[in-house]
Amino acid sequence: MALENRFLETERFCAFSPCNKNAYSIEYLSLILSTCGEIDALGKAIASHFFPDIDLDKASMPKWGYYVGESLTNISSEVVEFKSGYQFRPFDCWHLQKAINKNGKESFSLKPESKRLTWWADYNKIKHQRTSLDARRGLANYAKANQGTLVKAMGALFLLNRLMMRELDRDGYQESEHSRLFKICDAVDETLTTIAYDSDGYPCYVISEAPSARIQKLSND
Repeated sequence: MALENRFLETERFCAFSPCNKNAYSIEYLSLILSTCGEIDALGKAIASHFFPDIDLDKASMPKWGYYVGESLTNISSEVVEFKSGYQFRPFDCWHLQKAINKNGKESFSLKPESKRLTWWADYNKIKHQRTSLDARRGLANYAKANQGTLVKAMGALFLLNRLMMRELDRDGYQESEHSRLFKICDAVDETLTTIAYDSDGYPCYVISEAPSARIQKLSND
């Protein structure tokens, strides 16, 4: 929520719009680094919760990502809606596999039909190769610290938090402060009911439901 509040502050200077998805700034860069750092920590915590016997303290993203995928099996098909109405799947077609080499060591990689997470790849470029040039896209890596990357990364953090909250306390979200930026599409627990009063003083129930996904949901097959 603290990261979301910082992001909301930037709307005064750069509107949340697909037109501004390539707009980049130092604040976006700082927020992307912080958000993805939280994703790394939360991903390990989720994996450790379901697989307490696996050593994940120094695990890289492919390793903890594999165990997160084994735990939250619908994560790749969940659709999230941003405040602007933009819908996306933060972990779209993201499926990892484990292999054991001839020396008995584990390795983790994307399954052949899977896609890499572009927002995570951009985060790594921003973090480790900020001043290098991406010849394929014709821009320096620091320009990847843009609004579009931040929306996807923060949406991924929101989704990880929400899915894990369901596991820990299925009804707990009703008593928690809701995100002001993101909602999970077609999720019953995103429904909010409040009481308002009409001009004659009579109480009225106001129901706000989750948005419906306008993009096709993928199966996990």
